[in-house]
Amino acid sequence: MNLPDVITIKVICKKEISNIITCLKVKAGNKNPYHICFPKSDGNGIARLLKSEFVGQFADHLEQGLMDYNGTIETADPEVEVYLFDPTLMLKNRDLYLAWPLFKHEKLRWKSREELYDYMTSCSNKNYKGEIKVINLELLNNIIYKIQERLLND
Repeated sequence: MNLPDVITIKVICKKEISNIITCLKVKAGNKNPYHICFPKSDGNGIARLLKSEFVGQFADHLEQGLMDYNGTIETADPEVEVYLFDPTLMLKNRDLYLAWPLFKHEKLRWKSREELYDYMTSCSNKNYKGEIKVINLELLNNIIYKIQERLLND
């Protein structure tokens, strides 16, 4: 895949939203897919993912589970899935999540695993739902992603 310098996502909902984390599911190699997360969206629903951040998160996958991942960004499929990050598992398994060390790229941004955990679990995502959207990153690096507010019975 020819990775763009910046990938921008604009999350759209019927009401004004912010603090939303979206992710990209990237297939590279023949093992597990890589999950690359955008930072939280701003007050306009916009988040930007720099190429260096994408590359760093990709490398962290290999560091945390060398036997679970293979492939490279260069050989990755440019068609990726855009999805809404779900903090449920993290919230239910706090101790397990905090037992992991920070990985090489994570250390550039976070002081501790707990700081990263707090950031990810404090997103507004649990109030929304979104469908998976497939895009080609070589053709589109400005993504529009529609989400909906969750109803009480969702």
